[in-house]
Order: sequence, then C-alpha cells, then structure tokens
Amino acid sequence: MTDRIAGFTVTLKEDVREDDGYIERVTTAIRMIAGVIDVSPIVADIDLHIAEERSLREWTDVFHELWMAARDEPPADIAAALKAFRKG
Repeated sequence: MTDRIAGFTVTLKEDVREDDGYIERVTTAIRMIAGVIDVSPIVADIDLHIAEERSLREWTDVFHELWMAARDEPPADIAAALKAFRKG
C-alpha cells in the first residue's frame, strides 16, 4: 500500500522578521500551489534555538571525530570510512 502525504514542512534558511513583508509574500505564494488549504508561519523561540544548537553541536562532534580518524589514517574510500564509523 502506498503512503498518503498529508502535508509538507518548509524550513527557511534563516529567521526573518515578521514585519518586513517577506512572510506575507511567501505565505501567499505557497497558498497558490494546487491543493494547499492552509499556511501558518511558525514563530522562532528559545526551544527552536536550543534544538538548532544541539543539532549543530552533534554534527560538529561527528565531523571532528571523522577528521581526527582521517588525519591519523586517511581512508582510501570515504564511503567505506563513513560506513565503518557508523558501525563502531
């Protein structure tokens, strides 16, 4: 059985001010897409900021570990190195 899609999540590259007109233009453009029945902006708050910072830190730690491993013993095949890293 094929999954049914109920909606999409769109993430902006960076937070924008609510009063600069950008949000209204983007919201209007998304509403023009066939099948869209609702568009609601999500206000950035401290919880969002904390989640972003934690995610960034996790990826920084992973990159650092990969960098240190590659520095000590450069992999011939980066795909194989990533696969080995994920296993161990």
